[in-house]
Amino acid sequence: MDDEQTELGELIERAKSQDDRDQSSDNPEYQDSEKEMLLSDLTRSQLNPRQETLLNEQFHNYYAWMIEAGKSPDNLEGLAVSTAENYIDRTDRIYRLVWSEVAEDIVLVLSHKLADEICDALKHDAIPDEDETYSTSHKRKTNDTLRKYFQFKGLC
Repeated sequence: MDDEQTELGELIERAKSQDDRDQSSDNPEYQDSEKEMLLSDLTRSQLNPRQETLLNEQFHNYYAWMIEAGKSPDNLEGLAVSTAENYIDRTDRIYRLVWSEVAEDIVLVLSHKLADEICDALKHDAIPDEDETYSTSHKRKTNDTLRKYFQFKGLC
């Protein structure tokens, strides 16, 4: 838990220092920030600007790690871009599931406990999908995505 709080604190500090540089519409980096957004519109709509900045930064770090070492971290072998993008999309959906189904509030760093709750709920079909239950393939991909996320965090 302390590692999660430390990481969140570091993200907050970086976001605060970046806010001062980015708040001006004259800043070209601020104007281009929309191009670098990895979060879906659905996810962004649930976040305040600070949360959005922090989570997007985390997703950028996660994406970069996957490209550089996500396939085999020990050998620094990265994943294909399309595979990394799929993991980002699934991780984005997992965050929304956590917020809507198991967490009492918005969380920016997933814990093993929250991941276990999502996996258990999916396993027991406790989270409704448009088609009433999630497919076996979706459940497996969710588990794989959570495993990759915790591998990135160094918690796996």
